[in-house]
Amino acid sequence: MRIVVISEWNQLAPFEAAWRRLQADASNENPFLSWEWIEAYFCVFRPFVRPLVVVALDPTGQWRAVLPCERRRIAGSWRVGPVAAEMGADDLDMLWAGPEPRQGSDIVPLVAAALRHESAPFSSWRALRADGWLVRALASELVPDWVLSLQEDEQLPYAALPNSYDEFLRSKSANFRSEMRRRRRQWQARFGGPELRTIETPDEMPPAMEVLFRLHDARRAAKGHRGLFADARQRDFHHRLAPALARHGQARIYQLWAEHAPRATLYGFVGREQYFFFQSGLDPHWTEHNPGTVLMGELVADLIARKATRFELLRGAEPYKLRWATGRRATLRATWARGWIGRSLLWAANTRRRWRRYAA
Repeated sequence: MRIVVISEWNQLAPFEAAWRRLQADASNENPFLSWEWIEAYFCVFRPFVRPLVVVALDPTGQWRAVLPCERRRIAGSWRVGPVAAEMGADDLDMLWAGPEPRQGSDIVPLVAAALRHESAPFSSWRALRADGWLVRALASELVPDWVLSLQEDEQLPYAALPNSYDEFLRSKSANFRSEMRRRRRQWQARFGGPELRTIETPDEMPPAMEVLFRLHDARRAAKGHRGLFADARQRDFHHRLAPALARHGQARIYQLWAEHAPRATLYGFVGREQYFFFQSGLDPHWTEHNPGTVLMGELVADLIARKATRFELLRGAEPYKLRWATGRRATLRATWARGWIGRSLLWAANTRRRWRRYAA
């Protein structure tokens, strides 16, 4: 197995077909490992971030595995980590196809190749899939010259979806069932419907994204916070990403309409039997009518009608997500250290983490 490191976008761009083939062979539908996500990210955010993609080639020159990383300039140093972990990407892993890897011995050389580009003595890789190839390899074998600590990172709620919406409601508490039905009746009495619109084609995506940007940022501003899409680069990124995914049937936006305008919206990614919640927004002047709750109920019913079996609510254990969830899991954070400075920083970080858990 030969290892190649690709460190510039113009070197990576010609390998779209190889990337797509590898992801299909790996049977990994994670949208954050898709070519569309990788391309949009490095095209929009360069030169602030650069690719650091480690590829394993088999004897015929075919891609057998890829470890998608980035280099980011922080405080004068180039820091290495998984692609877009700071932008909400979750369940990050490597793509591996072919025979099952031999514990860490096949995978650790790819990690070591990436960490050679880490100029600081301390590095943190977050949002890693807990049962992925990468974490399993790291748990079994050490990367030369580096000390590793694996810790729980973010909570990822999810809803397992049954065969009908009524069955889903029966799995929840009596109070939840009563509230959902009451909210829907109140909405129907005031506004009719509920009118749910789905946006799934590339041409429909740009105006629907503008609605998302407006409602998300307005809702955040009403709470005294800055919205994600106040950043022009975030808007550019998703304007590029959403139509690209929609061309392959992998993006869908839901909107709840009343009085001739969208009052709530939710943007996510589509897998074979999954839907991944990414971002949402609602009209802050309509909060008394609970458009977010009504939208979630209509959305879950639509997913079930489409034969989806899982609704991934992704990063963040906010109360409104947990109400819809049927379970939760966690991503992991891999913290690396080398030399006495790095080991001291790792010890301090682990101590702070233990004290926070104790205080909680």
